[in-house]
Amino acid sequence: MLIGGGIVQSWQIRSTIAGPTFNGKIALFTGLLFLFSIGTAFRKREKKIQKKSDQKERWEECVYQKRACKVG
Repeated sequence: MLIGGGIVQSWQIRSTIAGPTFNGKIALFTGLLFLFSIGTAFRKREKKIQKKSDQKERWEECVYQKRACKVG
């Protein structure tokens, strides 16, 4: 927290009585974009993992029932 506070002071992205500075607005927008991109990446990754899991379950079901089926 001390390092973060030091960065805010030195980069002048802190708020004043008049409101947030222009640099602060840019930093906020950049942070929101960064968090959105991380969330999107993990959501895609989770869907990919879920798809593989579903394919594995279907394959195991086919093997268990001793029948030929396409999984893909």
